Amino acid sequence: MAARWRDKYNLEEREFLSDATALDCSDSQDMTVQSDKDDADINVIMERFGRTGHMPPARDIPMWGDFSGLSDFQGTIEQLRAAQDAFDTLPSNIRSRFSNDPGQLLEFIHNDANYGEAVQIGLIPPKEAPPPAPPPTP
Repeated sequence: MAARWRDKYNLEEREFLSDATALDCSDSQDMTVQSDKDDADINVIMERFGRTGHMPPARDIPMWGDFSGLSDFQGTIEQLRAAQDAFDTLPSNIRSRFSNDPGQLLEFIHNDANYGEAVQIGLIPPKEAPPPAPPPTP
């Protein structure tokens, strides 16, 4: 058999190569979950809305709070990166103590019951004793 050039216009060869290299899934089981198909069908959703007047519940829980202390988005990202960089400079045994999570470190430091341990591992300086009172003047 003589060698033939492959080109996109030779429909017969293109179909042969497609069939020869294709993945045949005709005997496999359907792995798609069918129990949620009505919840994803816009026609069913609109029919329910017309009947009940209620939209389906949102899957994302809304979040609210006072974010007035935050600067703009770029400034907040820079603060987060600076905090992560500062955390990364700690020794590895301290980082592993907090599961490499700066949030756990902050929770630890803000808990007054952890003051002694925080001083012991060097996270915060010890509180200085108040200076002695000056002697009374005669």
